[in-house]
Amino acid sequence: MNQQSGIVLRERIIATLLGLAGSSTLVFSITETSWNIVEPVQFLLAVVFAAGGILAEKYPIHLGRGTKVSMMSLPIYLGVALLPAPLAIGVAGVSLLISNLWMRTEQGLLPRDIATAVGQWMVIAFLGHQINHLAIPGLDLSLTRFILLAAIALTFLVTDFTIFSLSNSFVLGEPFLQTLKTTLHEGIVIEGIQLLIAILGTMAIDESIWTLPLLVIPITTIHFTFKNLKEVRYETLNLLEDMADTVDLRDIYTGGHSKRVADLAHQILLELKVYGQETVLIETAARLHDIGKIGISGDILMKPGKLTPEEMSIMQTHPGKGANLIAKYKDFSRGALMIRHHHERWDGQGYPARLKGYEIPFGSRVIAVADSFDAMISDRPYRKALSPKQALQILLDGQNKQWDANIVTAFIELMARQMTDDSYAPATIIKTGIPQALPQKAILPQTQN
Repeated sequence: MNQQSGIVLRERIIATLLGLAGSSTLVFSITETSWNIVEPVQFLLAVVFAAGGILAEKYPIHLGRGTKVSMMSLPIYLGVALLPAPLAIGVAGVSLLISNLWMRTEQGLLPRDIATAVGQWMVIAFLGHQINHLAIPGLDLSLTRFILLAAIALTFLVTDFTIFSLSNSFVLGEPFLQTLKTTLHEGIVIEGIQLLIAILGTMAIDESIWTLPLLVIPITTIHFTFKNLKEVRYETLNLLEDMADTVDLRDIYTGGHSKRVADLAHQILLELKVYGQETVLIETAARLHDIGKIGISGDILMKPGKLTPEEMSIMQTHPGKGANLIAKYKDFSRGALMIRHHHERWDGQGYPARLKGYEIPFGSRVIAVADSFDAMISDRPYRKALSPKQALQILLDGQNKQWDANIVTAFIELMARQMTDDSYAPATIIKTGIPQALPQKAILPQTQN
């Protein structure tokens, strides 16, 4: 079984488990609910919350190229806090199902992707509803209500991030704690804001259901605030990309290198079935990965011969220089980490921090493969370009040494499908993706990239 088949199998397992778990919570809640005490207005609220969830997913707020906000948590939370269990779970399931089916073509969603999202949020809604009906002896009702609402919000955060991180860790083979840390860093503030609004909105609705329309005000405020942030972030990103292009244009040999690396990184991520926020963030980091070379002397960048140890030491400062520059822009702070470590090696012999294996950020490992391949097949002052076949052979020989073997395998399978000329890829790679010695085996010359 190749890597791609393994990822698909794991995705199907996750989708099946979460789909069954979500369906089970709905069936259990239906059998345990006394329907004679359910009020007609609660059915109406369920329809309103489900419609809100559908619109939230259909029209998310894009924050630059690294973050997309969906206000889905807010209507699901309101359903959990105000409705009987079957209706609350139904709000989560129906809103996710309809919105994902609506956008399946636009976002390239597969049935297993939809089953995973729907099942996950049905489970979260069920857990939140169980907490909503706990009792805290010795406290008055208003304080108990506030504590339980806060506990529901915490359950939403913990369960959502944990399930998402466990799923990604299982599918991609990434360490769970590293995936969880990345997820928390990216989403905790955004999720926290809308859950805080949900808590305040629930308390207001407890007093009078007619306060529900007032939630439009803070929701609209958040939307336009983030929309303005989006515009600022895009302007900032455009400025940084112009700087990256300026670096490439300093050298006639590397013109367009950063754009090509970003495109290759994008294709690798698609091959690995990695989508969403992380994909866009990695592509952005790939686009800016060499921006630190703006601080490297042209005499070193353009030197036609071998660099001296002192010159090589200066050259190796460019990932740190680039990361320090990007880190000043908080919107791209995690991308800065990827840029800093895109010259690390799987065996720990890279730079600047000599990280090894999964210590290297996932995005850095993707960029390393894309960057190396484009560098090898491009002319440089100190050597002629290698053929794609030679570059692929070097990647194959260097897996689990210089590069992550999983990413190299995905890249080989990707390139094999794109290459129709026999001089590019032998039939054995096209059919199996298994490394095999190629003719004219090349040794990678010293590279300044």
